[in-house]
Parts: sequence; structure tokens; C-alpha cells
Amino acid sequence: MRKNNKNKRNLFLILLLLLTLGVGLGYAYLSQSLTINPSVNYGSMKWNVGFTSASADSSSQVPTQATISSDKKTISVTCDRGISTEAKTCLVRATIKNDSTFDIKLEAEPTKTYNETYVNNVLIRYMDGDSQLGFVQANDVISAGEEKEIRIIISTKALTEDILPSTDLTIPVTITMNWIQLES
Repeated sequence: MRKNNKNKRNLFLILLLLLTLGVGLGYAYLSQSLTINPSVNYGSMKWNVGFTSASADSSSQVPTQATISSDKKTISVTCDRGISTEAKTCLVRATIKNDSTFDIKLEAEPTKTYNETYVNNVLIRYMDGDSQLGFVQANDVISAGEEKEIRIIISTKALTEDILPSTDLTIPVTITMNWIQLES
């Protein structure tokens, strides 16, 4: 009986050893053929786009000032037309630069805020030196590292008796452009 218990115990130990060996070899085989890498690599990216300069154009009919907001999305233009009753034109030159690592596009038409009592319209055109190119419009693309020059043309109305101010007239105009990353 003792020998029978000893044989059962030896058989149990051999089976336990084989089971442990089988699990160890199975784990080694699976871990060798199954590799999970949870890391993802992205290249460095940089977002830096907006107005970099703005100034009165030398051919502007009235003194004009332009300032750029701190987020570089908005230009504020002031046309100092004085007390003249004639229609006038204010001109501003500005530069938009895409210093990002990817191409961008204009999300929507530029937002223009002005007093319609005194302003006929505000046009924004791309420039190449003194040559006027197309109008700035939604979905325009600026490639990474590229800059474009624009001209802002503000046409004021001729002042009539019903809209004639009692003091010098300064006309503020604000233009905002929202750029987004171009989907590739």
C-alpha cells in the first residue's frame, strides 16, 4: 500500500512538473510571437499663423492707422476722414504669414465690422507688389512657411446733410480672419 501511495505521489509530481513546463513553454511561445507596442510617434508640429504687419498704404486718400490684435487674427483700421463731404478711400497693406509646419486655409469669409452709415464697402485683395490679385475668400490656402500680402480697401460714402457729423469723423473698421489646418 505504501508503494502504491509512493507511485501515485510520483505520478502526481511528474504530471505537475509536465503541466508547469507546458504552461511555461506556452507562455514563452506566445510572448515571443505576440508583441504589443503601445507607443505612437508624431513629428513635431507648430501652429503660428496670422497678421505679421499692417500699415497705411502710401496712396491712401486720408490718414489711416492699422493695428494687429495680440492673437494676430484681427486688424483694426481707423480712417481719419476729417470733415470733408467727399467720398474717400482708406488703404492698408498687411502681411499674413503661415509660420506653421502644415498648410492652412481660411475657415470662412473674413468678418468685417464697420458703420454702414459712413462706409460703402470693405474689400480685401491679395497683392503682388503693386499688382492686385484676387479677393481674399473662404477656403483660401497658405502653404507652410508662406506669406501673402493683402490690401484692405475701405470706401467711405460722400457725406450728405442727413449724415454730416458735427465734428471731425474717424471711421473704425475691424477685420477678422480665422485660419484652420488644411485637411490632408
